[in-house]
Amino acid sequence: MGDTLLDYEIRNGETPEMVADRLYGNPHDYWLLILANRLADPTFDWPLYGESFEKYLKFVYGDMVLHIGNDAIDDTRFFLNSGTSIRRGFNCFVASGTVDLFGNYEFNPTNAAVILDFNPTTSMASIRLPIGSAFSPIAGSRIGIIDSEGKTTILKTQMVHVDTGNALHHFADADGNQMNPLATPAGIPCGQSDGLGGTVSFNDTILYNYLNNNNPYGVTNREFEIDKNEKKRSIKYIPSEDAPRVKELFERLIGGRI
Repeated sequence: MGDTLLDYEIRNGETPEMVADRLYGNPHDYWLLILANRLADPTFDWPLYGESFEKYLKFVYGDMVLHIGNDAIDDTRFFLNSGTSIRRGFNCFVASGTVDLFGNYEFNPTNAAVILDFNPTTSMASIRLPIGSAFSPIAGSRIGIIDSEGKTTILKTQMVHVDTGNALHHFADADGNQMNPLATPAGIPCGQSDGLGGTVSFNDTILYNYLNNNNPYGVTNREFEIDKNEKKRSIKYIPSEDAPRVKELFERLIGGRI
C-alpha cells in the first residue's frame, strides 16, 4: 500500500457519502474520507451550503448582535468603559415602559433575551432569543443587563444587527492582518501620542469610524465563515487501489465488519 494521499476539491452540494461514491463506488465508504482528513465532526468540518450555512451562523453568532455602552454618555466615550461586566448567560431586556418606586425599569420576561457572548473591546454582545421573545431593540434603545446576583445595569445600544452574519467579526487590512479596533488605521492605540503633538482619541479609532458607518476595514461574520468554509473544500483521500487494504486493516483493528 502506498503512503501517498491524493487531493480532492469538494464540489457545491457534495456530501461525504457522495464523494465516497464518486471515489470508491460505495457511499458507505465515507468514513475513509473522515479517517484520511481526521475530521472530528463530519457535520461542521465539512463545507456547509445554503440553508445549512445560514443555520450555522445563527448557531455560532446568535439571533442578534448589539453594540452597547454606557447610557447618557457622548459617543466619544461610549465604548471605552461599559461600566459593567457582561458574561455569557446573563439575561437582558429592552428597558422601556414601567419603572418601580426607585426609578428602576421593571424586568419583562416577554421582552427578554440571553447573552450568548460578549466582546469587551468592541462592546459587542451576541444575543440568543428564547422562543416567543419580543426582544427587539433599535439603535438608541436602553438595555437592561441582569448579572448573576440579580443586579440590573442600564446600557444603551449604538448599533443593532438582526442578521448576525452581517455583524462585525474583526478588522483587517488589505493583506488580511487583524487590526486593533481601538487604534488608528496606522496602528496607534487610543490614548497614545499621534506623533503630531496630539493624542489619539476614540474619534480617531477604527471602531469609532465603523460605528459611524465608515467601514473600510470591517470583516463580517459571514465573510469570515465563508473564507473558512472555502478552505474546507480541499481534502485528502486514500487512493482507490489502497482502500481495500485500509478497510481490511481497520476491520482487524476493531474486531468486526464495517
